[in-house]
Amino acid sequence: MSFDPGQAIRVLERTPGVLRALLADLDDEWIHADEGSGTWSPFDVVGHLIHGDRTDWIPRAPKPLIQALATTAAWDQARRAPTCAGSAA
Repeated sequence: MSFDPGQAIRVLERTPGVLRALLADLDDEWIHADEGSGTWSPFDVVGHLIHGDRTDWIPRAPKPLIQALATTAAWDQARRAPTCAGSAA
């Protein structure tokens, strides 16, 4: 598959609606639950998406997806914590 920015944008535009459909009206217990140490809750995943969007999605957007993923450092979950500070249960 070759990277098509237009197709990527169409897929990414669906993200808010998909997340809303999956997470709306769930109890905080479900939103903040994880599977143990080193795993992410739905809250953590959404925080990751928000933090990534605000801090490094736009600078990487013009690059083909494969190149961007190959040159991106491993995700540091603790780095996104200030983005969601005060929102955790």
